[in-house]
Amino acid sequence: MEYDNEKVTRFMVKAMNALNAFYELAKLPRGEFLGNGHYVSSAKHDLLVIIDAYIDIAYHLISKTVRGFQRVMPTLSEFLRRTESSTRG
Repeated sequence: MEYDNEKVTRFMVKAMNALNAFYELAKLPRGEFLGNGHYVSSAKHDLLVIIDAYIDIAYHLISKTVRGFQRVMPTLSEFLRRTESSTRG
């Protein structure tokens, strides 16, 4: 089965946008970055978005090559979202 090029492209754009934002934060001096909680939170969020997008791409590609994979295994991104929300509570 052929993978959905549009879906993969959408995930890649999402990852690249977050990666660009992350790189902008990386340009800040260390003290300024660590002294601002908003910068630290933004960097964490960007990393999660990047990881989530690549997991979604991997899941999509695997689901198109391994028959029945989608029925057996929940999406990893959903698992990460549940894990993240449970650790905040």
